[in-house]
Amino acid sequence: MFIPLDFYRILGIPPQSGGETIEQAYQDRLLQLPRREFSDAAVATRNQLLAIAYETLRDQEKRQAYDQEWWGAMDEALGEALPLTTPELECSPEQKIGALLILLDLGEYELVLKYGEPVLHDPNPPAGGMPQDYLLSVILAHWELSRERWQQQQYEFAATASLKAIARLQQDNDFPALEAEIRQELYRLRPYRILELLAKEGQGEEQRQQGLALLQAMVQDRGGIEGKGEDYSGLGNDDFLKFIHQLRCHLTVAEQNALFLPESQRPSLVASYLAVHSLMAEGVKEQEPMAIVEAKSLVTQLENCQDLALEKAICELLLGQTEIVLAAIDQGDPKIVAGLESKLAAGEDPLTAFYTFTEQWLEEEIVPYFRDLSPETLSPNAYFNNPSVQQYLEQLEPDSLTTDNSFASPALLSTATESETPMVHSSAALPDRPLTPTVPPRRGRSPRRSRDDVFPSADNVSGLAVTTLSPAIAYDTDSSGTNGIGGDGASNGFSGTPPLEPISDHKPPRRRKKRVTIKPVRFGIFLLCLAGIVGGATALIINRTGDPLGSLLEDPLDVSLDQPSELIPDEATSRNLILSQPNFNQQVGQMVVQNWLDSKKLAFGQNYDVGALQNVLAPNLLAQQRGRAQRDQSQKIYHQYEHKLQILDYQVSPQDPNRATVTARVEEISQPFTLANQKQKGAATKDDLTVRYQLVRHQGVWKIAQIQVVNSPR
Repeated sequence: MFIPLDFYRILGIPPQSGGETIEQAYQDRLLQLPRREFSDAAVATRNQLLAIAYETLRDQEKRQAYDQEWWGAMDEALGEALPLTTPELECSPEQKIGALLILLDLGEYELVLKYGEPVLHDPNPPAGGMPQDYLLSVILAHWELSRERWQQQQYEFAATASLKAIARLQQDNDFPALEAEIRQELYRLRPYRILELLAKEGQGEEQRQQGLALLQAMVQDRGGIEGKGEDYSGLGNDDFLKFIHQLRCHLTVAEQNALFLPESQRPSLVASYLAVHSLMAEGVKEQEPMAIVEAKSLVTQLENCQDLALEKAICELLLGQTEIVLAAIDQGDPKIVAGLESKLAAGEDPLTAFYTFTEQWLEEEIVPYFRDLSPETLSPNAYFNNPSVQQYLEQLEPDSLTTDNSFASPALLSTATESETPMVHSSAALPDRPLTPTVPPRRGRSPRRSRDDVFPSADNVSGLAVTTLSPAIAYDTDSSGTNGIGGDGASNGFSGTPPLEPISDHKPPRRRKKRVTIKPVRFGIFLLCLAGIVGGATALIINRTGDPLGSLLEDPLDVSLDQPSELIPDEATSRNLILSQPNFNQQVGQMVVQNWLDSKKLAFGQNYDVGALQNVLAPNLLAQQRGRAQRDQSQKIYHQYEHKLQILDYQVSPQDPNRATVTARVEEISQPFTLANQKQKGAATKDDLTVRYQLVRHQGVWKIAQIQVVNSPR
């Protein structure tokens, strides 16, 4: 078999290298061992090929013959010899696994897949290594391709490669720790995938549905937009809210309604507030005042936690309640009159001034946050001029909507007493008004798309790239009672501002009993009012201290498609993420024990690197092993170890979830050396042991507290 490799590339040196460079490169390559999951036979085959390249290049006659076969004259401009043809390495079937390991070292991942994939389908794989070695080389090639594409901001390509590695791993459960590492990176990649699938122009509907399915899975993993669940993305609560805010401009009105309305029922104050905006956008865009009724209902719920006078005035205006709008302006709420000062000072009619402000705000603040909106599609003129809207508004009772809590979340409503809820009147106060709403039904409106229609389940979306992964690490997604709803409302960025005072029943006679009828001559005024109110609502959010979105706008999340992404976590970081999780499982146990064996090699090796023990051993055992290493150093003795590990059993203490026991079979070969002359000190010993490790979760990380040899299996 011929593989496109030459001896210079195998050693990682240019063709003009001298003898010392060749010698140093060979020694360095021997020290750069592959991942520990590869068998000793595979590593030995790799080292054999390194030795062949080294022996050829260090011998002048062999090197000259090799250069004449593959390399031409020196190119003066490049300063190196040019190949006559593509150099190839001839290797036997037994040497194939060694060549694959060298290709992995060189970053030739496509070639690893080209020559490694066929072996996986061969019922008689070549010798020279274990069948798992070929599987592992293919898995690592897919994973490294994923990391390579991640750095190039090709996020969906990166995810596809990692998912292929996961699919291979699921065929064989020999590498649980490796699977956990790949899954960790997939979860960290998920926000970038969502942004790429939803934000890029020219994406097909299938890709868009994939992005929506991933977003839904991410929200579910977190237990809601403000949930405390773990999605392993690395985004904290504040960062995730910024991410949601960043996505808004890439979602349609229907998609935002499908996302925020169910989330508002968890309950979530931020989702409820955003749902108010999406419902108002729907009402004006689709010319459906019933959507405004829903928005007003949410505003009524939120008044108990936040000053939403501006949002409420918007809804009243869109429902034709000019009496209430004028009263709100007369009360002089600073958030309502802020955009009207210049117009009111010039003597302009309040409704006209409010309408002018509203139109401008709709274009500047509402339209940019919805993918399918434009100034033309979000036209208050079109809304009020629609005959169906006119008929609907004419049939509205001015106070009929104020008792409608059909959309209310029990948790939100429980935070308000009857006296604190604005715009709710008793039958004694209004004997001529029925308690039940008299809202006419919607007219000619198509049903709103449900969450399942807009956010499909990942299981129903075809394609490997959106396969929903069950977390490799268990976690509790129960987030009830963690959103800070109720109480003082200070969590989640809400300032706990007192609600609006109810509008007094003792209004001036000209407004108190007047029945409002919407007429075409007033439509323009209504439209002007609408834009000013909606605009003022977002202005209120941006300028208000402690509001749900103000901090997000001031400090946006840095997740973008045209900027370098976050650094891919290295192996050590991925391991730390796994070891710091509270829920113990076999993967955690294997990783802790393996870390101990790796640290043991460093602590009792030639450099006596005892610092490696600190992250592995609990304090008592750490002190013992440090003392042992210091004694070896004083005697100028060190050891070289080789280990094979197999987890036999693990148990979590029923009394204390922060303690666990792992039973493992450990094959250990130990060779002592003297530090003075680097010579072996006696014969190597080989032990085949059953060891029980007592583990404890110390300072948030699982560590070994006690090691006990049980017996030596025969």
